[in-house]
Amino acid sequence: MKFRIDTFTLLLLGAIVLASFLPVTGQAAEALGTAGTIAVALLFFFHGAALSRQQIIDGATHWRLHILITALTFVFFPLAVLPVNELSTIAPEWMPKDLGLGFLYLGVLPSAVSSSIAYTAMARGNVPAAICSAAASNVFGMMLTPFLLLLLVSTSGAGEFSVAEALKDIVLQLLLPFAVGHALRPWLGGYLSRNESLMARYDQCVIWIIVYSAFSHSVVSGLWQNLPVQAIVLA
Repeated sequence: MKFRIDTFTLLLLGAIVLASFLPVTGQAAEALGTAGTIAVALLFFFHGAALSRQQIIDGATHWRLHILITALTFVFFPLAVLPVNELSTIAPEWMPKDLGLGFLYLGVLPSAVSSSIAYTAMARGNVPAAICSAAASNVFGMMLTPFLLLLLVSTSGAGEFSVAEALKDIVLQLLLPFAVGHALRPWLGGYLSRNESLMARYDQCVIWIIVYSAFSHSVVSGLWQNLPVQAIVLA
């Protein structure tokens, strides 16, 4: 088999490099963040229009898959990052405290909804099941993530979290666009089914925008000044 580097992977690495040298800042960063929010809403709108009613029902009732994903998200990954707990005796000595805390946050967070849907669509997987599972994961995560983080982190300063705001964002940015798109399926479904490659490109663009925006924010916040490159490479 001939080894081939995926073009999209190179684009994501390029987004990180670009953000490292040319991070978006100020009003441009705010505009890019707004564009990313709109792009994610459109992502759900298009997938809602592309999926049939039966596909959505089949995805929502795929309970074995949902149980597996929930177990991986809120059991397996938190246990996987447990060694980097600052109280752990097996945490690597070269790992800075902030980096270890970042791994803990990563381990207890639910999946990124936009990435879950986009990557599933790119792999020609079960998009309806991915949408249902990702949405449920984020709803459960609003209750489980703060609890799991308190269990893993020795400090109590986990910050404030608004469940109402998070629920509002999920409904307005994800579920509502999906429902509106599905309602317009009789007019848009045929076009989207004939242009699946265009949808795949759009999915990739959404992920690229999110990665570039998030990494730009990290760089502006002092990522390379506060976190040694050596630690990142070893991690």
